[in-house]
Amino acid sequence: GKPERLRMSYDGSVIAVNYSRVSATGDIVRKVTLFDRAGKRLFGERGGLSFSPEVVAVSPAGECLTVRDADGSLWLLSRDGHN
Repeated sequence: GKPERLRMSYDGSVIAVNYSRVSATGDIVRKVTLFDRAGKRLFGERGGLSFSPEVVAVSPAGECLTVRDADGSLWLLSRDGHN
């Protein structure tokens, strides 16, 4: 999918990327993933029809990121993609 939003940690160690894809049923599905400064993916795609994350913030040293779901709920995801 095409990147919609990029957020970088203050120290530049990680970049969070938001993007959307169209599902097989035609629904738009929002995803998020996290990369280190070398471009290595730290965790795979997170998101889907029941969880539509939008990156709100990345911690200064990149330990976690805050995402907002479509219903307005805020979630913290660690560098390994778990909440």
